[in-house]
Amino acid sequence: MSKETMNEGDGIDLRRRMPFIVLGAALVIGLIIGAVVWFVQSRPDPARTETGNNAPETSLTPRTGTPAPVQAGVLGQPTEIVGLYGTGSVVVNRATWHTTGDIVPAAGRQYLTVEFEVTAQGGAIALQKEMFTAYEANKTEHVPTIGAGENNDLGNIEAVPGTPAQFTVSFDLPPGATTVILTDEGFNPLVVYEVPGP
Repeated sequence: MSKETMNEGDGIDLRRRMPFIVLGAALVIGLIIGAVVWFVQSRPDPARTETGNNAPETSLTPRTGTPAPVQAGVLGQPTEIVGLYGTGSVVVNRATWHTTGDIVPAAGRQYLTVEFEVTAQGGAIALQKEMFTAYEANKTEHVPTIGAGENNDLGNIEAVPGTPAQFTVSFDLPPGATTVILTDEGFNPLVVYEVPGP
C-alpha cells in the first residue's frame, strides 16, 4: 500500500470520527459550565441571613409572646385578629347550607359554605385550607372539602394592607349547629364562629 493511500484513508477516517469528537467536546464543555454554575449557586451569600431550613428570611417579623386570646366571632360583623405575621380583621359575609355542588353529598349530609373576608392592617395574613376546621355539636371534626363547587383554592391567598382577601371555605357534614374555627399560620385559634343549622 502506498503512502498516498494511507494518508487518504486516514483523512476519510478522521472525517467519520469528527461528529463524535465535536459531540464529546461539547459534552465536556457543558459539564464544566454546569459544575461552575452549581458551585456559584451553592456558595453561601454573606449578605443573606439563612434560617434553620436554609430559606432566606422575609421582611415579616413573627409575633412574639403568647398567642392573642381566641375571639368569639359574630356572623356579619368584623372581628379584630392578631395573626402570626400580621394584624387585621375578619368577617363572615355568609354561611349557607346546601346540597348542590360538583359532587352530591352523601345521604344525611350537606355542604356548609362560609364566605370570609380578611383585611390586614399591618404585616400580612396568609390563608390556607388547613387553617379552617368545623366541628359538629358532638365535637366530630371536619376539614374543608372541594366537592361543594365553590372556590376553595386557598393555596396562594394572602391578605396585605390595601388588598382584602375574600374567599369561601366549604365543609361536608351532617346539618346542624356547627362551630367553625379560623387559626393563624401556627395553628393557634383566632376566631370561633357558631353557625346555626339549616
